[in-house]
Order: sequence, then C-alpha cells, then structure tokens
Amino acid sequence: MKYFVAAVLGVICGAGGAAAALYWNPLSAAATSAPPAGALTFSYGFPAESAVALTHDGQLGLPHIPQDVSALWEAAINGVVLNVLTLDDAAGAPRALASRVSVPSPQTNLLLRGVIVADHWLITVPGEGSLFIEAHNNLWPMLKDTFVPARLLQREWAGPAVYAVTAGPGARGAAAVVGVSGRFANARGAARETYDLERFSAARGIEALRGTLAIELDEPYPR
Repeated sequence: MKYFVAAVLGVICGAGGAAAALYWNPLSAAATSAPPAGALTFSYGFPAESAVALTHDGQLGLPHIPQDVSALWEAAINGVVLNVLTLDDAAGAPRALASRVSVPSPQTNLLLRGVIVADHWLITVPGEGSLFIEAHNNLWPMLKDTFVPARLLQREWAGPAVYAVTAGPGARGAAAVVGVSGRFANARGAARETYDLERFSAARGIEALRGTLAIELDEPYPR
C-alpha cells in the first residue's frame, strides 16, 4: 500500500512540477522593447481594423473577413491563417499592403520554447518595393495571460498588455528579412514584432490588438 501511495504522490508532484514549469518557464517568456531608432516600422489592427481578408479553419474564434470568404477547411491546411491587411506608418497613415500566412510550427515545445507560430509576410510598399519576412512568434506568454485564465478558469482578463512575440528564425531571436523588389531588392535584415493586446473576452477571444512590425535592413543596399 505504501508503494502505491508513494507512486500516486510521485505522479501528483511530477504533474504539478511540469505545470509550474510550463506556466512560469522563463525560457518561453517574451520581454517587451521599443522599436530601434531608424527601423522601418509598420502597424496594423487585428483582427478586423486593418483586414482586407482574413480566413482560417473556423476553429480559432476569429471572424472571417469578408463573411462569405472561403474557409480553410482542408485537412492539409488545418490550423493555417491567411490574412491580407493594410499596414500603417508611424503617423497612422496607410503605407503598405501585406499578405501573411500563419502556420503552426513543429518547433512548439511548451516546456522549452512555448507555442510557436511561423508567419510568412510579403509586404509591398507602393512606389518603393517589396519585402519577404519569415518570423517565428512565441504566443505562449499571451495565451497564458488570456485563454488560460479567461477561457479555462473563467476569470476576468487582467489586460491590456504588450507582448514581444518574435523568437527567430534569424540571429538573436529576430525574424529574417529579404528584399524582393524595388529599392529593397537584394537587401537583408531583421525584424521584430510586438502585440499590444487592447481587448480580450472569454466569449469572443481577441477583440482588439495592435501589431507593430519593426524592420532593420543591413547597409549598404540599393536605394
């Protein structure tokens, strides 16, 4: 009997330790920081404010924009989010048009890295050129503060809050940037993104979020 009790206590302690490591693990945390001086900075409202189109498999608690857009229901693209959106400059004026494909990453590891989503951006700045960005974003700190307390524990959300989500795949945890055309052709650089989560509810999920994407291009490159 004592061995059974010891085994049960061991399982409970192990599960509790794993849950604590998962919830408070500093390796999956994201610190906030201001965009560096001189960065090419864009911002957008999500899910609806800046959206030209937004579609997914219907399981994410996000709207479809427009409402009659086709859902991504096929098994091969389950979990993918496709977003076409306008990007604003630092003054809040429309500056660029972007497409973003978000895919769940196999690098997700709740104990070591967090919940990783791979974002693939194609950004076109009219009259200037276009950029491609590959970003790996760690969404666990935001999920831990929103879906866990509000959805699972039925508690009030404690926001608003700001999250620095970029976690690679470039050097020093930055996203990788490649210039595609125009004055950005042949450019290389890095990018980092922050989410300013303004409103969240247990019923509707993310209601208002402001994303900021700061891009630093290496010099020199053709202007």
